[in-house]
Amino acid sequence: MELTENGFDQPELDDIREDINVNAASKFGEQIATGDETRAGQLFAIMADNKLEITQLAHAVLLSIFLDSSTDETLDYHGTDEGIIRKPELAATVYLQIDGDVGTEIPEGTEYSTDDGQIFSVLDDVKIVEVATVTDPDTQQPTGLLDEDGNAIGRVSVQAIAEEAGADSNVAANTIINEEEILDGVVAVTNPSAAVGGGDAETDTAYRTRVKASRLSHSASADDGIKAAVENVAGVIQAKVVDNNTMETDQYGNPPKVVHIYVIGGADDEIAEAIRMSVALPGRTYGDITKTLVNLSGDERQISFSRASQTPVYFKLDVKTNDDFDADGGPAALKQQVLDYVNTLRMGDTLLFSKVFEYVWKVPGISSVAVGIGKDKNTLSLQDITCNSFELLEGNAANIEVNLDD
Repeated sequence: MELTENGFDQPELDDIREDINVNAASKFGEQIATGDETRAGQLFAIMADNKLEITQLAHAVLLSIFLDSSTDETLDYHGTDEGIIRKPELAATVYLQIDGDVGTEIPEGTEYSTDDGQIFSVLDDVKIVEVATVTDPDTQQPTGLLDEDGNAIGRVSVQAIAEEAGADSNVAANTIINEEEILDGVVAVTNPSAAVGGGDAETDTAYRTRVKASRLSHSASADDGIKAAVENVAGVIQAKVVDNNTMETDQYGNPPKVVHIYVIGGADDEIAEAIRMSVALPGRTYGDITKTLVNLSGDERQISFSRASQTPVYFKLDVKTNDDFDADGGPAALKQQVLDYVNTLRMGDTLLFSKVFEYVWKVPGISSVAVGIGKDKNTLSLQDITCNSFELLEGNAANIEVNLDD
């Protein structure tokens, strides 16, 4: 166990055991029995196991010194030194639109859900106090809101939060439509906008990338600095900055002299605040979403940005295995390898089928593998998957099918 000119020399268990046997023979004579059938040999085996654990620990301590090789808590120490905290698992929030009879009360904690079981809990007590006015789709004139029987009803909006945290809680618009508990007077519920702000606990890979980006971003107003600031917002998966510093409209349709920031994940208000703090005046921001923020002096500033899109990718792995394959943990390991690769992709990156093979072959016990990939789970083939500049290809274990043939 030592540092050599080629790095850390991690000995194998058999080599450690042989060194102990040789050392014992030099101390007690060549006649000492060191086989596993003897008491001395069994003791030497225990010593070898212990020494292996010590060398592995020493190697791990050495690796923890460096950002690229540190993991778990030691990686958190590197991030803390940069003032960057690992993002925790977060639950999405959403505004629910609830229609019902005038006078109906919806208590805090009332639950509504999607068809696939994502439950959202109302955050405040609300009451439908008056008949709602809506625009008639035919005449485009204001009219009273009616139920299916023609009765006048009211409408109220209330914020709700997902009961289970994670990226899956960012459900699409108009999907929260079920009552978990029936309340008299409630006619219908939906969410006109998608739920936002939900996020999985940050992986080592994603966290390490943010820490490295922070080290490279010396100016908060530079593109890399803006990107790093936005990606530090809880729930944000990725951000991309397009700076049109010309006097012409650029290839993406951005007007002259604007910064257009595309974001996946995170809450709108927190993203806007991060942009305000990183895009110095007189810089102008541009995008589909605009928030009005107030600084410490009471001055208002309009901050705009856009939402990028996430596109799920489906995989099918037909794998032939040999005796070295772990029948219990192998399928999960294969899925994780695919996800490890997909998680390296940035917005606009092409998913390369050759890279899928590279990652999958890291799992021991594979004799051969056939791979199908596609944006449509019913149309998979061996091909690269492309996307536009503001689209992120997304992996999910549920979208990876593993078929074993041993």
